[in-house]
Amino acid sequence: DTKLKSNFSYIEYNTAIKSYNIDNLNKKNKTKIKNYLTRVDKLYKESLKINSTPIFITSVTSAGHAEVIFMLNYSLIEHCKLKNYLCIDVAKDLSGELKFWKDRTHTSKDGSKAIADLIYKDLTKYIKK
Repeated sequence: DTKLKSNFSYIEYNTAIKSYNIDNLNKKNKTKIKNYLTRVDKLYKESLKINSTPIFITSVTSAGHAEVIFMLNYSLIEHCKLKNYLCIDVAKDLSGELKFWKDRTHTSKDGSKAIADLIYKDLTKYIKK
């Protein structure tokens, strides 16, 4: 994706958390967040019905922590804490390297490996429990 390469700009988590007003984003995206978390709860319940343990994982695009994805990820983490769901915050720890992206949405081999390594780190903690 040549547009991606020429206009690449990744918003890191630390930049987003300092830049965004969480309360304003919550209000602005209230319905979207509510619908998202309702689907998360439904996935959780459906997973339990088949004797599975759901683990929710945050994500980002090549833009990193753009407003909406940041707010959905932030809301997911808070919701997981509140509901005691297992959650891995990949988005928070993923660095924004151009080589991690094939296009604006899909990861490259390097990006997939970086994400897999982050998931593995936390997943092993859950498996040991």
